[in-house]
Amino acid sequence: MNAIHSLQRSPLSPVSVFSVVLCLFVLFGTTGCSPDKPALGKSALSLRDGLQDTLNLFSAGLAEPISKRDKKRVKAALDTLASKDATPANIPVSIAVLDTRGATVATAARTELSATQNYGHYHAVAQVVQKKKVILSNLYLQSGDMIFIVCAPLLYRQKLAGILIIGIDDDLLHQAGVTDAEFLSLPLTPHPGTP
Repeated sequence: MNAIHSLQRSPLSPVSVFSVVLCLFVLFGTTGCSPDKPALGKSALSLRDGLQDTLNLFSAGLAEPISKRDKKRVKAALDTLASKDATPANIPVSIAVLDTRGATVATAARTELSATQNYGHYHAVAQVVQKKKVILSNLYLQSGDMIFIVCAPLLYRQKLAGILIIGIDDDLLHQAGVTDAEFLSLPLTPHPGTP
């Protein structure tokens, strides 16, 4: 007990304090507090740029019709945008527009999403509703196939009007030279929305 007491009473020398602070700085400065994200390769960077352009284009064209809950206009706008061949890095994608509860409003999909399915309970969709930011995830379909998805908020007058989902088949993603980890760490931002 006396040994512990004497340790608590002895002040640390300035050299000791400096050494501890320096070690902590080096430890946290080099490793950081969060897990390392993989360095993005050329294919992943190209995909990121293409996905960001696609998000911006589709968000700008879909935010107003989805805010009005006009399914016909949403579908018409989606079909027009999809016909422009605005897919990232020439990878075929599936696109779905959901309302703020996660119900499918319209699709332009290679892998058809159920129009009666509510995706509001999916973690990625719930995160978009809650945080209003782009969420990247994977999704297992009823067929057992997996797709990678980008879920982005559709903002209209600073309010969440709907959700845009861009899906890419996992085999097509890998054929393009992008790993799962690279996809899931792509830095994408939501379109600022229509004023």
